[in-house]
Amino acid sequence: MEKRLWRGSDNAKQAVHMQLAHNYTKLHQGKAKPDLQGVLEFMRLLNTSQRLYNQIDLSKASQAEKNKLGLGAFNQKNLSRPDMLYVLSSKIIGYDLKAMFALYGLPITETAQDSVALLKLPEAPLNFYTQPANRANHLNEGTWVTLPATGPIADYPN
Repeated sequence: MEKRLWRGSDNAKQAVHMQLAHNYTKLHQGKAKPDLQGVLEFMRLLNTSQRLYNQIDLSKASQAEKNKLGLGAFNQKNLSRPDMLYVLSSKIIGYDLKAMFALYGLPITETAQDSVALLKLPEAPLNFYTQPANRANHLNEGTWVTLPATGPIADYPN
């Protein structure tokens, strides 16, 4: 999964980002279905967080400054892309996304997990927003599926 989603095409990476955005609308905003406003809000917050990460000097930042971004366990800027996405998304959504990243096969370091653990966030459920084939621009037509952490996954609904 990690090779297919993260080292594959940019479309696969976008799919991961979109699922995170969909989960933001459900878990953070409490919406029954994702909408464009919620998805764009998540993307804006993620972009802003990445810019703040680029500006912070983790070796000199106070613990409080690092905690604001969810970077409490990091002492230097050595985050991989999956680590950065995991830490920042967990902070933005307000849930520990460790199980979701494991499901997608995206490797996250122990330091990233420790950093998110410092935030004392509840663990996110494994929600996946399915959409009909060739209807990705119609968010209102999708359905939420709760994925099992282990075992077989049901067929993708159409």
